[in-house]
Amino acid sequence: MEESKIFIANYPNPLQHPLFVDENDRSKTLEVLCGYDTQINSHEVTLQIARDLITALLTFDRIYIQGNNVWDVMQVWGSTYVKELLRLHILCIIPDQELNPAMLNDGRNSWKCDFFLIQ
Repeated sequence: MEESKIFIANYPNPLQHPLFVDENDRSKTLEVLCGYDTQINSHEVTLQIARDLITALLTFDRIYIQGNNVWDVMQVWGSTYVKELLRLHILCIIPDQELNPAMLNDGRNSWKCDFFLIQ
């Protein structure tokens, strides 16, 4: 029998609006919008992740989650249980902390979709 897998993702991150100014030989501004402008609080997101994890554990052999949702999963299950799920390869983490989809504006009033790398 083939192993069943699921990727649990697409949980809203709060809206962030940083502005960067490079002042080397000339001034250049980079404006970034990432996340979602929603009225959902973090507790509701954690509850939704808990519901999704319970359903996935009962239904699938392997569960993949985004790296930026690890903290939410640990709040639901606790670190000991999460470590056991990782050890048994039931829970797998996709390291995506450096790839954040964002809308970028380089100062010419033209927005483009790109990935904003956090290092």
